[in-house]
Parts: sequence; C-alpha cells; structure tokens
Amino acid sequence: MTRTNGLGREDVARCWAGFASLGAGLVHLAVVQEHLDEWWVYGGFFAVLGVAQILWAVAALALDEPPLLRTVAFGNLAVVALWAVTRTVGLPVGPDTWTPEAAGRADVLTSVLELAVAATCWSQHGSPPLRRPALVRSGSSWP
Repeated sequence: MTRTNGLGREDVARCWAGFASLGAGLVHLAVVQEHLDEWWVYGGFFAVLGVAQILWAVAALALDEPPLLRTVAFGNLAVVALWAVTRTVGLPVGPDTWTPEAAGRADVLTSVLELAVAATCWSQHGSPPLRRPALVRSGSSWP
C-alpha cells in the first residue's frame, strides 16, 4: 500500500517530540512567577528551561532533522531526575533546604512529556534514517 500523506516514522516521531517539548516548556513558563516568589534562582531556572524547551520544539517541528538529539534526551532526563529529587528528599540549596515538595498534576504531566521527548530523541538518534537511498549511476550501468 502506498502512503499518500508523505509522512514517515521519523516525521511522526519528530512531531510528537516537538509538541511534547512545547507542552513542557509552556508549563515551565506558566510557573515562573510562582517560583520567582520562592527564590529568584528557581524562577530563573524555570524561565531558561521553558524557553529552551520551546525553542527546541520550534526547531524540531520546523526542520527535517531535529538538532542535538542526544543532548536534548539527556537534558530532559536530567530535568526529570531533578524533579524526582525535589519531590522525594528536596534540594540542598534554596530557602527550604532538604524539604520535599508535593507532586502536582502539572508537574507529573510535564515529567511525562519530558520522558516522551527523551525517549523519542534517543530512539531517533540511534536509528538510521528510513528514507530510501538514492540510486547512484556509476558509468553507463545501474548498480
């Protein structure tokens, strides 16, 4: 059966990762003020993280091959790990050291989105493109 829409697996994966990163970035930007009220470092972290996730999402959705797949995968995993630490033992720095926070729906959803980005980036990084190789003519005969 012939595809009519022209989208391959890589395109679908790229779009899923892009929209997941966009969602996570928007949630992070939505809570910047709340975290600024706690400590300026927290607010700054969420602002930078949100902007970075949105910029990568735009690149992933606009380009045929998203940039920095391995870096984005590890970065998202690091953010999820940091979130797990803040919910289990708390951070060793800041106004409330070693005080765990309660997990909310928005941060659980954001962590799931970040895990989806990481898994998709990792799977795309390790796999060769599924596009058909171009036929190359050598001399007067086809290979």
